[in-house]
Amino acid sequence: MTQFNSTPTKSAAPQPAPQEKPTRLSLAFIAFVFSILSPVPCCPFVGFISTPLSILALWKLRDSKDGRSRQLARAAMALSLVGLVVQAVTYETLSEWVLKDIGRNMNTSMQAAFANEYAKCVVAVTPNPLAPIARAAPTAEQLEVFSNLTKQRYGELRDISIISQVGDGGMFDVAMTAAITLRFTKRETTGSAVFQLVPQSDSWIPATRLIELTVDDSTLGDVVLAPTPEINHKHE
Repeated sequence: MTQFNSTPTKSAAPQPAPQEKPTRLSLAFIAFVFSILSPVPCCPFVGFISTPLSILALWKLRDSKDGRSRQLARAAMALSLVGLVVQAVTYETLSEWVLKDIGRNMNTSMQAAFANEYAKCVVAVTPNPLAPIARAAPTAEQLEVFSNLTKQRYGELRDISIISQVGDGGMFDVAMTAAITLRFTKRETTGSAVFQLVPQSDSWIPATRLIELTVDDSTLGDVVLAPTPEINHKHE
């Protein structure tokens, strides 16, 4: 006679749903945090970090069933791209603003040179760890000769227009060269000027220290103010 075992068999225990790897979730969260900071002007390079992080998080979560984490990664990517655009616009606007202020400072320095105001055009450089080494500049005697000669030839200065300006040098030792148009009471001519930009502790805009100033004159010879023993010009 066949006997049956009445002992119930144990069914297999249900397996828990696979959990997302912590690294995937944390990566999406970190990318989101960085993306929030990316549009902030004081964090100019955060967008370059949050963008690849958000792309990496999306790639790692491509097969994930955690919709919230994927949304977080997508939001991080969107915010990162917006932050990069905002930073680009902010940087361009700030650069234009700084260059305009530097241009005004250069104009003021040149006006002072033609008016023989030495302290206003050849700014003193106070020694400190962030200040550049003072470059050679014209002397007060050279400036006086230059100012008197330009007045004798061309009359009083009416206006100076900066046509273009180009910077050169290191972060804390920048030289700015400008092409200029000069309008005097007797005539109008062109010229050029070279400045050393000196950082200021009380202003974002550096001071402009005049190094060279040239008035073009193909007839009588250029009038040049430069850190040399004498000003090169033809005698009247």
